Amino acid sequence: GGLVYGSPMDHAMDTAESTGDGRARYGADAPATTKLFAVVLLDAAGREAVCGAVEGMRDTFPLDAARLDKILRWVDAGSLHMTLHSLEVPDGEVEEVADALEEAVAASNISPFTVRTGAVGCFWAPGGSGWGRVPRVIWQGVHE
Repeated sequence: GGLVYGSPMDHAMDTAESTGDGRARYGADAPATTKLFAVVLLDAAGREAVCGAVEGMRDTFPLDAARLDKILRWVDAGSLHMTLHSLEVPDGEVEEVADALEEAVAASNISPFTVRTGAVGCFWAPGGSGWGRVPRVIWQGVHE
């Protein structure tokens, strides 16, 4: 399936999250930060392909699907995206950075494009499973 470009900030601003621990990582005087994501939204064919892969994963996962569904929060297909870049921005600069990203993307005239998918993996979080951690984000790699 292909991917169709959508404004990176369409989704990023909806899912921006305060890190809350920005001050601890960058010193006591550092500003709190918000993580922004520059993303490409998937078209219908791309969403369908990813949803099919997820269903296959749920069918073959070593835990039964009901138990897996208790560990994970599945994302709505309309929110599926390809992350191009993530960055932490001081909370007071989020709108300015988001506007600059939107302007840069609008000026670049990006056309729809297709990618070839690669391996599937996940980012882990501490949690209550037999592994002592749970998948926080499941990702689908792409080839250049």
